[in-house]
Amino acid sequence: LRAPAVLIIVLMGARTVARVPDWSNDLTLFTSAVKVCPRSAKARYNTGIEHLKAGDAPNALPHLEAAVEISRGVPGHVDMMRDLATALERVGRADEALGVLEKARVIEPDHIGVLVNLGNLHAARGNLALALSAYDAALRIDPSHSGARNNREQIKKRMGR
Repeated sequence: LRAPAVLIIVLMGARTVARVPDWSNDLTLFTSAVKVCPRSAKARYNTGIEHLKAGDAPNALPHLEAAVEISRGVPGHVDMMRDLATALERVGRADEALGVLEKARVIEPDHIGVLVNLGNLHAARGNLALALSAYDAALRIDPSHSGARNNREQIKKRMGR
């Protein structure tokens, strides 16, 4: 091998070793991706989701907000909105979460996750009729959706039906 080729191999090897910590878990990997590509909706979304999985909604919020902003009109946008609403609700911003879900429903009226999350949020706020309506809408789309079906039954019991 020539000296330039050996130098390139050594440099690339050193760079690989330097990146090993980024691969220690999903959160460090996606956080690293955000540093490299801060305008990547996918990197922001994945980082936000990893924070949500860890129970860290406050740190999930800026990533999910950025993902929603960046991804307007792109497939997956409504999923990102649904998960942003989850983070908002977990930090006590239920009114904003409801607004995000309503906007998502306008964009994609038959999105099961949005409908179920709308039902859950309405139920948590004591708006049982609205919760029942959201679950019914989800079940019209997918009659076998167990989450919507189970939550609907719980609401009916709470309503005395």
